[in-house]
Amino acid sequence: MSTPLWPIGDDYPQSFQLGVTGEPYRPVIYSSMATGPASSRLEDDITFMVWTGDIVLTTNEMLTRFKDWLQDTIAFGDIAFTWKDPHTRAEKDFKLITVNSYTSLNQSMWKVSLTIQEVP
Repeated sequence: MSTPLWPIGDDYPQSFQLGVTGEPYRPVIYSSMATGPASSRLEDDITFMVWTGDIVLTTNEMLTRFKDWLQDTIAFGDIAFTWKDPHTRAEKDFKLITVNSYTSLNQSMWKVSLTIQEVP
């Protein structure tokens, strides 16, 4: 099965539009000690980026299709999708972590805040 593409066509933003924040994720496990500072070790050698940013959907229909894509195509983040890396603009696979908010900018324009992670 191929990775689904970012939703439904060229009329959708192909990258974050209103700013983006990226931070590397490095899984570290901390263990408390009887005395002294906690011990830490890497859970894995894999490092990837987690991105949070905003896109603008310019019609109510685009918002509806976006919500349908979230539910029907990527199952609210269970299935990876292909989108442009916010830093390099190269196509990569991502998974949705969460939709942080839907903000109405006017009667038909919406700002959608997303958190996504690279699929290592």
